Amino acid sequence: MRSVAALLVLVLFAGGATAAMQPPSEPDAAVLLDFSSSIPENFWRILKAELHQVTVEGLRRDSTLWTKSEKFYEDMQAGDIFQVRLTGDCGMGMEPDRSTPGPLGWVYQIDGKILPFVFVDCDRIARTLRSDLRGQTPAIRRQKLARAISRVIAHEITHIVTQDPDHRVQQAHLSPAELADAWPRATLVTGNGKDAPHEREAHQ
Repeated sequence: MRSVAALLVLVLFAGGATAAMQPPSEPDAAVLLDFSSSIPENFWRILKAELHQVTVEGLRRDSTLWTKSEKFYEDMQAGDIFQVRLTGDCGMGMEPDRSTPGPLGWVYQIDGKILPFVFVDCDRIARTLRSDLRGQTPAIRRQKLARAISRVIAHEITHIVTQDPDHRVQQAHLSPAELADAWPRATLVTGNGKDAPHEREAHQ
């Protein structure tokens, strides 16, 4: 008797190296990011720095590779591979002119298994943060957007790693502050590989 796959979408809403280089050693997990439109390289540096600070239940922070999908070596092996598709304007930190309401991030569950694919809508994230981003310098807007994107990605990957669709290990909704507030003793990353201590953010 043919089984019919049940499809469940788990969503997160807002509440209130060069070719000559050798591949790195095999990570326990690899997260491959695919952007629907190109992003500035300096924003990628900022986003990657934020991703290295997130905590994902069940993943070792020091053995998780965060990379663009096109940079992943074909012969590279990783214990677990997660693919993240990011749509919208992910690099500017500007509120889009038009953004449809909906989840910030989501994954799919089929036949009881949460698949290793994450979807993120950057325009919705920017819209959620509009009051927090308004009046900020371009550098701070980019960092806050990158921080929020990294936390949405971590939230959805936690669903996959734990295979928990019911938010037993994490909260179901993140407020704008929870998306964008600085890490304790956080330093603004400028995107050029240097920190900017004069624009240091701290959240106690």
